Amino acid sequence: AGAVNKINIAWFIGQAGECTNAITQAFASFTANGGGTAFFPEGTWLTDGNHAVMNDLVIEGMGNTVIKANGNANGIFTHGANVYGVKLKDLTLNGDSHTIAGYLCSAAYGDGSAGMVRFENVLIQGCTYGFRIHDTLSTEWQMAATSFDAKCRLSNNTYGIWCNSANNVGFCEAFFEVGVNQWAGYFTGGGQWTFAGNECAGVLLSGTNQMESQTVVAASGI
Repeated sequence: AGAVNKINIAWFIGQAGECTNAITQAFASFTANGGGTAFFPEGTWLTDGNHAVMNDLVIEGMGNTVIKANGNANGIFTHGANVYGVKLKDLTLNGDSHTIAGYLCSAAYGDGSAGMVRFENVLIQGCTYGFRIHDTLSTEWQMAATSFDAKCRLSNNTYGIWCNSANNVGFCEAFFEVGVNQWAGYFTGGGQWTFAGNECAGVLLSGTNQMESQTVVAASGI
């Protein structure tokens, strides 16, 4: 990271609240300075979303930090080509039942590879897609080395993880909570995703309520 390596989002607005412009300003500083840490204190932070991440970025909360969508968008955070080294930790991404991904990786943001995304103690809830890899250009866009630790949860999303590109490698220890007409995971050309002993609360559309150790290769659903 460069000269500006940690920014407290509260510096812009004083306390938790509408923070779309604050995130935009912080991310502009990180882009200019080679990455950094966006720190969100406790509380609920409201945003219009579509915040494009960059190399060597940490998005950090305090455990009781919520980053919540104001409305429909492609994603609360979006990840394009040639971006590596992103970590989210100790926070909640809340879609508030809008049409949105909590975290979107998409070829629409540039053709090429990307990866090294790490989620630690993150809850993603209330989204159409909790974590989405979307190859809009049919280029077999690669998203390598995505991982969720055992403290992560994907709860009450239409799709917990959704992937339509085959060149992806993921490792997931998260806990899934799904309701009626929700899928823990949906894959069409899903690449190599390993779900390590995950449990799932609720009834999956595939008819199972236990996600055991497995690697998904071009499966239609979990």
